[in-house]
Amino acid sequence: MEFDYQLSGTGWARGYLKINNKKFNFIASYLTDALNDLLKSLLIITPKCVPYPQKKSSFIMEQEPERTVWKFETQDDKNVFITIVNKNEAVVFQEQCLLDDLLTVVVKSISKLLKKHGIKGYKKSWVNYEFPLDEYQRLHNYINKAD
Repeated sequence: MEFDYQLSGTGWARGYLKINNKKFNFIASYLTDALNDLLKSLLIITPKCVPYPQKKSSFIMEQEPERTVWKFETQDDKNVFITIVNKNEAVVFQEQCLLDDLLTVVVKSISKLLKKHGIKGYKKSWVNYEFPLDEYQRLHNYINKAD
């Protein structure tokens, strides 16, 4: 499993999610706070990260003019089903994986991003939004305790 998220210009990010042999490349624009929205969506489905975890979460990633909706649905406390649909509701990615594996690759990628840019550098590049430090730290702490 792989996940990559990189700032690619002022107000732009790019990356990919790869599970098994399926890969989804994405671009995120400044129209939404994509990284924060992703981390919040993962937090609310993760037991031990929130008092009352939910079974489902989703967020919109604007790609201007495209848009995708990322949907997460936990099957139990260990597995998550991921579905990404485009603005026409067509499924562009669908796969199941272990929730902890997903969280691990996301946290590792965001750790690299933070190390490369720092909090101030992230804000300078992403412009409209701050680095989602609280959400990142909560997931980082969860993953490190799970090891």
